[in-house]
Formats: sequence, C-alpha cells, structure tokens
Amino acid sequence: GWCDSVCGNSGRAGALGVGCAIGNPKGRPILDRGVTAITERMPAARQKEIAGLLRGALDSVADKF
Repeated sequence: GWCDSVCGNSGRAGALGVGCAIGNPKGRPILDRGVTAITERMPAARQKEIAGLLRGALDSVADKF
C-alpha cells in the first residue's frame, strides 16, 4: 500500500493534514483522500486514528480500480 502521511504547517500556519492514497499495479497513485484541520484538533493520537480510518476506506474500494 501507499505510505500514509502527515503534513503540518506547510501550506497554512496552524493547519495539519493527514492523507492516504492507493496505487495501480504499476505503482501510480489512482485515488487519495485527506483530512485537514486546525493543529489543536489534530493531536498525534487523532492523526493516527484518522490515518487508520482513511486507510480502511481506501482499502475497501481498492479492488474496484
């Protein structure tokens, strides 16, 4: 699978995003999803929880592509 990522404050100060993607058999990304919120609402435990939820949702549809 694709590496889950956390990106903090690179686009907007005070914001943090968590994202996941799935790829095709050749390794090209074909679908991604992400969640962004203010930093105060994204402690490390919440980031991990969101990454897991995103990964589960993407994995559940990966075979459709």
